[in-house]
Amino acid sequence: MSETSRIDTSLVISASPSRVWKVLTDFARLDHWSSLYRGIEWPPLMEVGEQFRFQLALFQKSAQAETAQLERYDPPVRLVWSSQGTLALVKTDITLSQHGCDQTKLRHAIELTSRNDAEAVATGFNKEIAARLDHFNRALAEEVLHRSMGN
Repeated sequence: MSETSRIDTSLVISASPSRVWKVLTDFARLDHWSSLYRGIEWPPLMEVGEQFRFQLALFQKSAQAETAQLERYDPPVRLVWSSQGTLALVKTDITLSQHGCDQTKLRHAIELTSRNDAEAVATGFNKEIAARLDHFNRALAEEVLHRSMGN
């Protein structure tokens, strides 16, 4: 029997959604600041249904190679993909929305559906993923700030 769990994090970033989107989707430079998503190989055309490769690093282990399918691509608002990890089906949903004058609310969620083992979505697993998502969100905010300063 499978079990589904959702980890939802958010952060307000002091930049416009388009500026945050530009950094978020600069996949060539993602490895420089992200320790969660690595080596993303996006398809030439960003169209729903396209498959791409990336590495997901969890639990202090080296990154695991994943193949994902793009489910939604709405610049500069939303990016959604799904992949079949070793323990669970994983759906990643990143949403940007205007917040105040020149701020963006980043919502970064992962939905896990365990394959056969409910332990895959146990509390410890969820806490690790939530911590990694929070770290990614903060690193993204720092990278946006860094680039806005002309670096």
